[in-house]
Amino acid sequence: RLAQEGISVYSPHTALDAAPGGLNDWLADIVTGKERRRTGDSVALIPHALSVVTPVKDVPEGFVGAGYGRVVRFQTPQTLSGIIRRIADNLGVSHVNVAVPQNVPDKDKANIEIYSVGICAGSGGSMLNGLDVDLLFTGELRHHEALAAIEQGRCVITAFHSNTERNLLGSRMKSALEKEIQKEIHAMAGNKDEAVFDTSVSVAVSQKDRDPFVIVNAEDFY
Repeated sequence: RLAQEGISVYSPHTALDAAPGGLNDWLADIVTGKERRRTGDSVALIPHALSVVTPVKDVPEGFVGAGYGRVVRFQTPQTLSGIIRRIADNLGVSHVNVAVPQNVPDKDKANIEIYSVGICAGSGGSMLNGLDVDLLFTGELRHHEALAAIEQGRCVITAFHSNTERNLLGSRMKSALEKEIQKEIHAMAGNKDEAVFDTSVSVAVSQKDRDPFVIVNAEDFY
């Protein structure tokens, strides 16, 4: 439909997942406290090591470190509840799905110590399966993948597929695209009179786009 209306389409979905500073690095920044959505949030960056689950081979110049999935390893353990708060705040959601090993009493779940987190935006089951980490953080995980994780002593956080992607658009992609488009316009102008080129550009982030699923109170439908 967009093409029929003369509108160009650029969809960097998987490339953005893998790019340095892209989607999965943004999720890692949320987990480590580097990304702060709330004004005045005083959370400090938590010391950690960051690695790529599946590196991309033969990457173009300027994309060293590209790859799919991320693993965060904290120097000191973080509580499960603290990580949940950072994720919910920065994804702009009020609920996330959490699974923990069944032998953990309810009163102790919030204070489970997390030393390492495996991260994959969207649907991360195949990417995160088998990682030696304490917590899996992704958009969606199949039932048996979640069961396997908690049976192995891991915790799981899922936030719905597109909820792990959407807020990147406003927080980073909008300004990055505007900057790159302006650079391309200047390059096209070359030595010509730039007065004939309109270098102003704005990128609009959809205000209507949202995950198709919402958590509801069943009593609201009675």
